[in-house]
Amino acid sequence: MLVFLAGLQQGQRHRLAADVTSLGRDRGNDLVIDDESASRRHCVLERRGRDVFIVDGGSTNGTCLNYRRVTESKLSDGDRIGIGETLILFRSDAKRESLATIRFREASERGVTTDFRLEATEAGLAPMRTDESFRLLYGFLTRISGVLTLGKLFDLTLEGLLEATPAAEAVALLADDSGALVPRASRFAGSAGGEGGAGAPEGGNAAGESGTIQVSADLSRHAMEKGEAVLAAGKDADAGEAGSIIAAPLKVQDRALGLVYLATAPGGAPFTRADLEIAAAMALGTAQAIENTRLYERLMNATEYTSAILRSLSGGLVVVDRELVVGKTNEAALRLLEIEELELTGHKLAAVKGFGEMAALLAEVIGSGQPSERNEIVVERNGHETPLGISVSPLEDAAGRIIGAVANFRDLAEIKRLAAFVERSRRLAALGEMAAGVAHEVRNPLNSIRGFAQLLGEEDPVRRDPKAAEYLGIIIEEVDRMNGIVSDLLDFARQRELTLARTDVASLLRALAGEMAPAARAARVEIVCEPATSLPPARANADKLKQVFLNVAKNGIEAMPKGGRLSIQAKVVPAAPGGEEMAVAISDTGEGIAPAILPLIFNPFFTEKDRGTGLGLSICQKIVEAHGGRIEAASELGKGSTFTVYLPLDGQGASASGK
Repeated sequence: MLVFLAGLQQGQRHRLAADVTSLGRDRGNDLVIDDESASRRHCVLERRGRDVFIVDGGSTNGTCLNYRRVTESKLSDGDRIGIGETLILFRSDAKRESLATIRFREASERGVTTDFRLEATEAGLAPMRTDESFRLLYGFLTRISGVLTLGKLFDLTLEGLLEATPAAEAVALLADDSGALVPRASRFAGSAGGEGGAGAPEGGNAAGESGTIQVSADLSRHAMEKGEAVLAAGKDADAGEAGSIIAAPLKVQDRALGLVYLATAPGGAPFTRADLEIAAAMALGTAQAIENTRLYERLMNATEYTSAILRSLSGGLVVVDRELVVGKTNEAALRLLEIEELELTGHKLAAVKGFGEMAALLAEVIGSGQPSERNEIVVERNGHETPLGISVSPLEDAAGRIIGAVANFRDLAEIKRLAAFVERSRRLAALGEMAAGVAHEVRNPLNSIRGFAQLLGEEDPVRRDPKAAEYLGIIIEEVDRMNGIVSDLLDFARQRELTLARTDVASLLRALAGEMAPAARAARVEIVCEPATSLPPARANADKLKQVFLNVAKNGIEAMPKGGRLSIQAKVVPAAPGGEEMAVAISDTGEGIAPAILPLIFNPFFTEKDRGTGLGLSICQKIVEAHGGRIEAASELGKGSTFTVYLPLDGQGASASGK
């Protein structure tokens, strides 16, 4: 596992599941390092059997391991990887060998007998008997300082104790929540170390049984309860067959976290008071290191917990100091603002292009010390504007001084779109009612006019007068055109229930392209129909859907008076907030639509054609919305336009009613 100790990602954790894990600034890496000093592909971690190696990828600033630059190196539990300003702790997940068998042996009924007892606090003040003892203790404390994993800490502790004393075996035990001692590491003199260093030397161990260490239960309890480091000689019953014993508590202030237990081999040199003193001093150093490790673990847990909360927020969050330098943000903010963390965190908000309104609002809150709720601002990113609803609160330290501000915000684009949709639907409903009334009132007089015009055309005097016949023909033609307009009005105004069924959209589009081929050839337009293979069915009304596609395709052909290409494509695309939908895109290479006009093309009665009602696209939009979908248009002058119809896939909730 990797734990980020420093840098923008402090507190994050990453489990090494793959055999090869790439690290770097590029988003294509397995683990992205948000650090400007990191190379695009900085280094890789390779699992080789039970071991993990770090290999530099030719990075510009180099890869450091325990603050030394390396090209390739094996990682050990507790190693620190440095990539620019980012510091990462490596925690080995390799299974270590089993502990030695630890047996707690009760002493005789006469109680605990010791040769020496030493208060744990005295060990730190006890003068070192020799320069060698001082050297050993100083080296030991240097090695364990800054260790952040208990496994590595116990490895170093037992190594140091076996080096500084004549012990043949050593055990580190920690108290659990109930106070019971639990062995965490063991080692025999001359064997490989750590939790995996439990193997006994050839010929058995000091306790006389291969792979077994006997621990005096009474001495252990005494050391834990009294807080004393104790030494029992081989002649005492508490020492049993193991020679002499030292039990030194791992004590922090008045609390014993556990103890280290040492024993000499039978017949070997016994422990002395000097051995007890250095063992007690080393135990004190280890206890403080254990406490530091646990405190740091709690800090990392709290930091990760905070990061998890920030990641889970659907709204964006930005924290700045008094100078408007961004100190913290979350993934939702980066997504909404369309910016990389390296471009935002550590930079002045006012210096980030497009964030002027946000910076001004945060500066106002910092200056006034008063929160500002429910504001609406606009940020500009990647050539477009995003409306945000934002609230800002001052950030205070423990003394009540304002040290910055916190902004939380959300994207209002969808809310505004829905509000506009509701308002448009309301207006269209009113307009539809009016249009239906007008259409009915107009159609009857038009039918009368056409009927009387036909009757006049049948009279002999009129038939003999060429001018009268011509005028009557014009009247009938214009009445028919007006009737067409009335039909469009009624079609637009009617509230309809659509019958929806599984529809093969790919087949429908191919049939449509075939029907339009003659008209396209006459207009020197090439039709290319390319629906995706294995396109799933949509839930739709085939006749109405065909009406939509036909209208859009005809408009596209008319937009290419000098000929061109009409492309029809259909595919499945991701849908917001999740799932998938079908997108049918009809593109032309025509004249395009001016940006000022594009937002108006779906409005009823809007048209730039010499003839027509301006209802065609409005009717198309109503039909698509009745399917539970939407239609969108994009265009560029001189290059053409694309109309995209988005439809729910079969079984994904299309509405069965329409307007």
